[in-house]
Amino acid sequence: MSPGVESHSSATLILDNAQFWFWNSRHVATWPAIVGDKPAELRYVQVVCKISDVGPSLPALARGAIDYWLREASDLPLGGSVGPAAPVFVSLHHRATRQLRGCMGTLAAHEPDVRHETRRCAILAAMEDPRFEPLELSDMDGISIEVTVLCPLEVITGPEFLDPKRYGVVVSDTLGRRGVLLPELEGIDDVQTQLQIVRRKAGIAPGSPVDLQRFEALRFGEH
Repeated sequence: MSPGVESHSSATLILDNAQFWFWNSRHVATWPAIVGDKPAELRYVQVVCKISDVGPSLPALARGAIDYWLREASDLPLGGSVGPAAPVFVSLHHRATRQLRGCMGTLAAHEPDVRHETRRCAILAAMEDPRFEPLELSDMDGISIEVTVLCPLEVITGPEFLDPKRYGVVVSDTLGRRGVLLPELEGIDDVQTQLQIVRRKAGIAPGSPVDLQRFEALRFGEH
């Protein structure tokens, strides 16, 4: 697995772009820190609008990136940056069964814009998810692709501020263990189940103290 990449059971924080300093991965400020800061709130809205504009094209871009990699063993040419930088998860599912076939992403952007981030995570999901064999060209027709763009993290003080249909969750402890679960996942209908699963993913025992963060996401699928 590549450094800094996390795998997840299905696919949706910190926008990493110097002009949006409060999302920079070196100086993380959570959502409450920008509430009431009108310029920051405006920049946040502008970022979300830009992602919403480019978002519907991301699943096709992810498919093209995987196809190009499988044929050429190199990155799909994209040209210059389009849109803001943002962290992304790319999920692959079997069309017939909706079973997961791969999902990779990160909690902070590594590329200059969301299109390049999508290309990167698509190839990782297809080739480097340790739970699955690398995808082959013959698999492509049977795979559906979903791209989830993450919104900023928000620190919360308890599970009463979670809603698995709206928010993803990050749990972490003092030993450095961390688990991430995206929002609106099939079969996760209540907070208790959401926290049980994300704790298990992190290797944190039930009842052990954890820090909680939540996040929203913009999800784009193939039609």
